[in-house]
Amino acid sequence: MVKRIPIQINDNQKRNMRDKVTGLGGEFQPKGKVRIHERKIEGTDKKLYFVTESNNLIVYRGRNWLLQRAFNNDMDNRANWKDKYLSWLAVGTGGAVSGSPLEPSSPELPNFELNNHGTMNAGTRFVTVDGKDYHNFDTGYPKFLNDPDVENDDLATGCTAVDPEDGQTYRCDKFLIGLIKVTLTSAEANGGTEAGDYQDISEAGLYISPSNSLSASFGADDMSLFARVCFSTIRKDINRELIFSWYLYF
Repeated sequence: MVKRIPIQINDNQKRNMRDKVTGLGGEFQPKGKVRIHERKIEGTDKKLYFVTESNNLIVYRGRNWLLQRAFNNDMDNRANWKDKYLSWLAVGTGGAVSGSPLEPSSPELPNFELNNHGTMNAGTRFVTVDGKDYHNFDTGYPKFLNDPDVENDDLATGCTAVDPEDGQTYRCDKFLIGLIKVTLTSAEANGGTEAGDYQDISEAGLYISPSNSLSASFGADDMSLFARVCFSTIRKDINRELIFSWYLYF
């Protein structure tokens, strides 16, 4: 039986940086969360079952890229960084506390790579750069969603858009969430291509690069970590399909 496991990741840019907002109610520093659910593919039971949740983090390197991107200006020693964009996801096996596979460790701001980069092994939706595998986004993603915390009636009129998730129309300035979705099929990321192979996945990262094309030629320095998440270990094998839903709040 193949199980379909959606992994919902709320990666809040404003919530994961150290910037703080102070007002009448005091200091406000909310955090992003990762929620992982499991769904069985075969049979009649299509419910989502909660597995675990964890914090996630935009690392210093990701913030440094945002600075260059925002001002359209490269740093002297990081040529063409302003032209990079979020384009790949990687998984790893080093996101749990040593000896406690169900206890996720905490991502740290200085992280510039996954702790132990995992493999894809099979499929056609990934590239290998400098010996490491990176999976592209699902077709149609990213998608822009409305932020429910923003009051629609408070925003400027004249521009509206339809939210692809709820089908409702909102004013354009309300669209402050980017949704990235990546599906690892039952054949992918199993640690090998033989029956019985598996890979214990406990971390994932979003990466920036100069291209999202599977046919592009990449150099060793083209992939850079933007954000990292750790979660309780999931044994990925041929019986499971993982779906990562990563929400970026601006």
